[in-house]
Amino acid sequence: MTTFSNQNVSAGLIKQVVSQIENLEEKKSEILSDIKDVFSEAKSHGLDVGILRKIIKVRKMKDEDD
Repeated sequence: MTTFSNQNVSAGLIKQVVSQIENLEEKKSEILSDIKDVFSEAKSHGLDVGILRKIIKVRKMKDEDD
């Protein structure tokens, strides 16, 4: 959690931070929707979505090891 050393934080700064977070949340929602679409497309091609998720998990673990 972030704490501000100056208790007199301006309203403008608060609005800016809130706006940035809202924009990022919107982008995150769009990306999650895109990922869902890709999984749906993969499933329509006969791929096992569960296996794809496991592959992604393993690859992510390998990246963290490097």
